[in-house]
Amino acid sequence: MATRGTVIGVISNIVTIQVDGPVAQNEICYITTGGDRLMAEVIKVVGRNAYVQVFESTRGMKVGAEAEFTGHMLEVTLGPGMLSKNYDGLQNDLDKMEGVFLRRGQYTYPLDKDKKWHFKPIAKPGDKVGASAWLGEVEENYQPLKIMAPIAMEGMATVKSIVPEGDYLCEDTVAVLTGDYLLATSLVHAEQTKSHLIIRLVSLLGQDLADGELLQLSNVSNHSFSESVYFDVIRKKTAALFAACTKAAALSVDANEEEAEFARLLGEYIGICFQIKDDIFDYFNSKEIGKPTGNDMLEGKLTLPALYVLNNTKDDTAREIAIKVKDGTATPDEIARLIAFIKENGGIEYAIQTMNLYKEKALGLLASLPDSDVCTALRAYLNYVVDREK
Repeated sequence: MATRGTVIGVISNIVTIQVDGPVAQNEICYITTGGDRLMAEVIKVVGRNAYVQVFESTRGMKVGAEAEFTGHMLEVTLGPGMLSKNYDGLQNDLDKMEGVFLRRGQYTYPLDKDKKWHFKPIAKPGDKVGASAWLGEVEENYQPLKIMAPIAMEGMATVKSIVPEGDYLCEDTVAVLTGDYLLATSLVHAEQTKSHLIIRLVSLLGQDLADGELLQLSNVSNHSFSESVYFDVIRKKTAALFAACTKAAALSVDANEEEAEFARLLGEYIGICFQIKDDIFDYFNSKEIGKPTGNDMLEGKLTLPALYVLNNTKDDTAREIAIKVKDGTATPDEIARLIAFIKENGGIEYAIQTMNLYKEKALGLLASLPDSDVCTALRAYLNYVVDREK
């Protein structure tokens, strides 16, 4: 939960805030005054008081104004389009602002989310990459801009997938990296619990994830359209992660074997809902989601909506395209036609119905427990997983 605070003093643009939680030097916060949210930076912390410097006029700010801390320092958003923009010192896009003078409390996103850029991949699936490794490039103003792996990434990762050369939005996912770092880190944290059961759980999670990845890779070259294999894959991948989290939480409070299995099953049901919802997103184009339509098919994967329609319509043309998807030879136009066919023949509705069945299973487990704040929070989270829009 974000740290909040209340203004207890104002001297020009230096404001004193009494906080209800931890804050850090140089952390960014927003103070609400007169309907505006004013950005400020922490310059000193003394006990429960944080002294912040507001970047704009504090005229009208009063004692009692509310503040919310973001948990991060002042940051720069990097991406295609920066060379073509006019920014102020906070990286606001001045061309998006109206009037001669900047309006107080007005902040703009620094990049153009609606413009497409021509991306050329440099890395390929299977490559080992480290922090700042070049994954591809985009040309802007005749300058090649490198698209890199996250600079804060530790250790090495493997390029699981990368999109083909083409035009993409700046927030589209162009590459997926997998690696041992997160799992290794989770083992370190598991060891710190001093619980043999939790250490074993995290170790077995690595085995499940590897089995799931191998099963998915072998299924790509299999020309059958099996729903059971689809569920086997997501149980060993996405659902396994959720199940490990919920079971580890139960074990951390000394739950018995039956209670730990109950928690694991709840996590599995939530994880299956999460993955089905994620697969549904692939059939719609939304800049909020962060990946282009048909991205799964570009990677040779057929998900639940496609499997249902292929098995129930027996349409030869659709099945031919689906086999080409698995072989990696389908064209973007063929993928678009297959997606349209799936949507026209009830694939999305079936996936939603199946997702809701697992949601009801999870709610059934929660209904067997006494009412509590924890159960209320878990139901709210389950609803979010199913109803989310990105």
